[in-house]
Amino acid sequence: MTQTVNRYAGCGKHMQYYALWPDEPTAERIGIYARGGCDLPSIFAATPLIERTFKGICCIRHDDSISDSRSDLLLQSVEQDARDVTDRIVQKLGLPSDYFEPRLLEKTFSVPERDELGTFPTTVIILSSGPDVVRTVYRHKETGLLVDPGGIWMGRVEDALGDVAIARWFRDNFTSCGLIPVDEFYNNLASIIALIRQEVGAHVIVMNTLGPEPRGLIHNYQFVRDRLPVRRREFNLALVELSRKLDFSIVDLDRTLQRFGIRAQEDWAHAHTQQHMAIGQEVFRVMQNLAVF
Repeated sequence: MTQTVNRYAGCGKHMQYYALWPDEPTAERIGIYARGGCDLPSIFAATPLIERTFKGICCIRHDDSISDSRSDLLLQSVEQDARDVTDRIVQKLGLPSDYFEPRLLEKTFSVPERDELGTFPTTVIILSSGPDVVRTVYRHKETGLLVDPGGIWMGRVEDALGDVAIARWFRDNFTSCGLIPVDEFYNNLASIIALIRQEVGAHVIVMNTLGPEPRGLIHNYQFVRDRLPVRRREFNLALVELSRKLDFSIVDLDRTLQRFGIRAQEDWAHAHTQQHMAIGQEVFRVMQNLAVF
């Protein structure tokens, strides 16, 4: 018998969601919470497979702001509480109101403005190494709080913030921390995974990044000026080592995309829509192996 499924899809500021609600669902609810940026929307391509397999109610929520998803920012949100300071920073920089809140350790989640869907247990948490590979964060000189104001920063802070006065305030009060070292990412992610297991009890899945450049011609890395291709490989290897140590799952985007073919891909971070189904199949396969479905 064909299963009829009601689908609730939508997006809000810094969030996308997809809920699956069979006409005659079982009592089981599964919640999949994803945190990260450009590579994570492809997880929604797993929904047709979930529909055919799962008889309960499932919701996938993706908080899609890459600017609050670097590992040190995630760790900061669950370890520090300085609302009197953070409120001022949020207002000045136009950050999401929950930028500094520990959403990663919530045992349940809901969809804003969709109260009829109810709450979902946080069964799976999906993260990405992408923000750590490419994002730069800035430290507040007075409090030591870290922040990533978002946007693509090319040295013109006033362009990114859209206001010269705020840009001057930012330059006076923050200092750049640069790109995160791979060993710091390793230690941060180890702490995050331990906290998730202790506080939430959810399965943890981390998506790695594509290693080679689409249409790249590098064959000798000795004098490569752009370290990003090497850096991506270093982070992928660090994830492998950490998975061996802590027993968590990796969605291997590097392998999946290379098998599918990357000739038509614009860059290493943005899979085109034809590749999403291959990624969705890999995400679903991993969750099946974890007995989520």
